[in-house]
Amino acid sequence: MSETGEQAAQSICVIDDEKHIVRLIVVNLERAGYRTCAAYDGVEGLEEIRRETPDLVVLDHLMPRLSGVDMLKQLRQDPELMSVPVVAVTCKGPDTPEAAFFREWAQAYVPKPFNPVGLIGIVRRILGVPDHLRERVAEVRRLRFDPATDPRAFVSFIGDDPQVTHEAQEALRERGEAALPAMVAARMIHDVAALRSTAAYDALVVWLDDPDAAFRFQVLQELAAMERPHGQVCDSPQAYRVLGDFLAAAERWTDDTAEQRLRWAVSSIGDLPGRAAADVLRRVRDEDLRGMGGLAAELLQRRADRGLEA
Repeated sequence: MSETGEQAAQSICVIDDEKHIVRLIVVNLERAGYRTCAAYDGVEGLEEIRRETPDLVVLDHLMPRLSGVDMLKQLRQDPELMSVPVVAVTCKGPDTPEAAFFREWAQAYVPKPFNPVGLIGIVRRILGVPDHLRERVAEVRRLRFDPATDPRAFVSFIGDDPQVTHEAQEALRERGEAALPAMVAARMIHDVAALRSTAAYDALVVWLDDPDAAFRFQVLQELAAMERPHGQVCDSPQAYRVLGDFLAAAERWTDDTAEQRLRWAVSSIGDLPGRAAADVLRRVRDEDLRGMGGLAAELLQRRADRGLEA
């Protein structure tokens, strides 16, 4: 169990006979600032609820000794527990009698397989956003920059809390779907890189062959940051291809923010170590690509001052 913030955290009881599912839900709930308790069948779940009186219950349907439907019936007949909110997470399809029952008597019905971040969002809507996250969520909702311009920085900004991530996704959906895939891709790359293992490094190297130029550039950024003793990926032929394709894609930007985004792209290349980045900057400087020659010259000088390959 965990508690976050000065006030007592809200408590949630998770009931499912599949222990890996319980663990998945509990880990995400505790990361989101909730206290948790758990049970692995319906009878044990009722006992735990009566003992802990949680603020909300997450339950499965198909469980030993007492099903989720029968358990919820007992909860709704108990004067002391009838008002406890319930989120049903079950593999029963939406057209089944069980799903219809949960839709009527539970606060939410979530079919398996489910997205843990989405589940946290449902819990938040039922219980409200905790005080310690309220301002952070409001800050994310007020965002006005485009995460497609710098998704890596956007991922760093929103952090690791599932609810903040959920709110960011909702804000992007309200503004249009175009920016959402960039954020999701950046989150995936960031999460793999955060493992800081040989397997993670190897997985990122495989992604250097992805068709999307911006995605491959983000992968190269993470590989450079990992600095693992597997050779210098930033000096490799792959790095030249990734940076060349990324710059070519940046040159094709033609919307109102194209110049700002191209400036960001060139600056981001300038932050990478290795000969490939230096050679690309020299090309931008020598060709004065879209008026970015002066910026490239500044970046090359900065690299020399920092001891990067120039």
